[in-house]
Amino acid sequence: MSGRVTFYSLLVLLSLGTDGYASDDDEVVFVVQDQWHPPAPKFEFAVLYNLQLGGGFIGTEDSVAVAAHVGYFITEHLALELFGGVFRPTESELAQELVTEVGLVSENAQMTQLLWASGLGLQWNLIHGKFRGPNNLFGSISLYVGAGVGLGMSRVQCFGSESLDPDLFEDRNCPATSGGEIAYEPATVKLVGSVSGGARLRVGRRWSMLVELRDYIFSSRVYRPQETERPLVSDAIRNNLYVQVGVGILLGGESK
Repeated sequence: MSGRVTFYSLLVLLSLGTDGYASDDDEVVFVVQDQWHPPAPKFEFAVLYNLQLGGGFIGTEDSVAVAAHVGYFITEHLALELFGGVFRPTESELAQELVTEVGLVSENAQMTQLLWASGLGLQWNLIHGKFRGPNNLFGSISLYVGAGVGLGMSRVQCFGSESLDPDLFEDRNCPATSGGEIAYEPATVKLVGSVSGGARLRVGRRWSMLVELRDYIFSSRVYRPQETERPLVSDAIRNNLYVQVGVGILLGGESK
């Protein structure tokens, strides 16, 4: 379909005589109104830059990284979403100060860092509006929320004198480092949940811009067999909140 839906309204001006019939100079006027609808896409592919909103024991100084989104629109307001990202977490100044100057560290689970995550979920448009600009430039603005589940890889800082969980790692010793490098236990894969909310601006038939907040949530448990000053087992629910901004391309679908 061409994308143009034309509504015809017929205005008939009748000059009626006293006998109830139309006079000879009756006039028929056609009023035509055009209403444009953007095409309904089937797929959206987007690349986004993300910045972690941190605090506590996870730093954000070098945390700018890349994320991706693929959406399949089941309806105009509901999409199946494949999402994911690769992240660059660091230790915060607070964590480093506790370790190097004070000689204390938080519970190990609180220092768990997310390296990457990917999952599948649904995305809903809460508010959706369409517009038409000059030169037949049309588009839409949407406010949406989403939720999904997937997998992610995490790591935890360890220290030279610590032993690692023998049920998870063959080598029970914290990896040796040199030159003041930070040591981590081997990375592990975890179940990750995700919730998101944002805004989408569609411009023309093929382009979109997205700004969103996304939170990756997972549980972390760290076991240190020889621990004496801290608990043998530490648990935490880790929230990893990111601001994501990107550009997408829309493919498939037909105009209404």
